[in-house]
Amino acid sequence: MSYEHRDKLTQMLSDARLRLVPKKTQLQIARALSITKSTVTKWETGKATPADDKPEWVIKIAAEYGIEPEILGEAIRLAKEERESQRQSRRDKGGHRGPRKKKTD
Repeated sequence: MSYEHRDKLTQMLSDARLRLVPKKTQLQIARALSITKSTVTKWETGKATPADDKPEWVIKIAAEYGIEPEILGEAIRLAKEERESQRQSRRDKGGHRGPRKKKTD
């Protein structure tokens, strides 16, 4: 399975953070956005996509990463569309896993 758009978004966020002067840590970005460091990590590793339903949120994220809001918003939108398309494809093939079961020890 190809995750072209998600991979581009992931690369954009992690590269942008490292190019900032001075460089910011994931924790610094998380604190500035009032979110957890694990959320930032998930964005930068492709395990989650930032919410794009509120333009002011995309603007805040973009400012922290030094990215144009329009470019970030488009990257988020494409990554979400790609993810949904792949989910639908799995459902159509009968590969939908359904809800995850909790692990029991």
